[in-house]
Amino acid sequence: MRKKIDKSIRHDYATISDKVSNKIRTTFYKIIKDRTKAYPFYRSYRHRNVKGKKNSAGTSHYMTERPNNLAGFGHGLGSWRAGLVNADRLGIKYAYSPMVNSSWDEKMGLGEGLKWAEDLIRSGYKKVRLPYYDMNSKESVALIKRIIDSYSGEKVVFYNEHEQWTADGDDIYGDLLIRDLFWKSGARKKDFLVYSNKSNNLNVALHIRRGDVKALLEQGDESMLARWLDISYYANVMKTILKISENSQMVHFYLFSEGDKSQFDELFSITDNLKILTDLSAEDSFINLCHADIIVTAPSSFSIIAGAFSYGLKLYPDKDWLTIPDTNEWQKIYCDGTATKEAVSEIKKIIKKRNV
Repeated sequence: MRKKIDKSIRHDYATISDKVSNKIRTTFYKIIKDRTKAYPFYRSYRHRNVKGKKNSAGTSHYMTERPNNLAGFGHGLGSWRAGLVNADRLGIKYAYSPMVNSSWDEKMGLGEGLKWAEDLIRSGYKKVRLPYYDMNSKESVALIKRIIDSYSGEKVVFYNEHEQWTADGDDIYGDLLIRDLFWKSGARKKDFLVYSNKSNNLNVALHIRRGDVKALLEQGDESMLARWLDISYYANVMKTILKISENSQMVHFYLFSEGDKSQFDELFSITDNLKILTDLSAEDSFINLCHADIIVTAPSSFSIIAGAFSYGLKLYPDKDWLTIPDTNEWQKIYCDGTATKEAVSEIKKIIKKRNV
């Protein structure tokens, strides 16, 4: 008999009112099936035929999108990213909406130097919610531009709907925009790093997702199998990196995960240069992933997005559903832990660069 899935294990930062609103929205869109049928319910859509003020010199438009408050940081940042990207694509300013967990804002510093949407609203800007639109459709984009133009001469912050999409491939473009914000932030001066400070050491970060995935699998939630990788995967990747290096003692591995450290004990048979870090905060774990020379990602938006922020080499698992940039910075590792020829080549390059 299938066990009842305890969804409380999943990430959840939503208030009761948020949950009620999300439930109503989800139910509504399931009933109508076609999002365009909801357009008449939006005041902004009904406003589209209003002629904006002719003197638009004082026009001040911003766009923003709140992170998904029922998701972890990786997913939440992914939904937040649409506001940044689509504002850029539509030629209007971007207003920052903070992460649902305030500690992420403090650690990441992504809102540094930007106007915050909430502050703009408090200062007299009008909040206008946009209907869902398709950035891949010329007609849909034209409609949104028409709505935006109808507010010419007014001070407006346009809010994207819950989990508004970007155009195909624009999530990767957005990651580049966010990477620039991340590394320019003064918050980087406060980063707590666990790595060896020896200049010629190669610091390899392993992200092993367990926590919620393990708990949900034990309850019978088979959908979590897509986000699971056996320890053998990481063991084989470690062996590959050590085999390529001519000085294995200078290769240091740092394992970021959750739960009991003993579940990873078998990896110590591969090397003594391994630190298991299960008690770091999610924020500090993420930032350390960003600073690594090589990131061995899990099938998880948490480490995939850390990889997007990082200038290092990213090794990702062969999972079809992952959206990965087609660049040399990202190299596939098969799910049995064996590396592609291209991955081996890129590992050699970074080892040579670090003189390991």
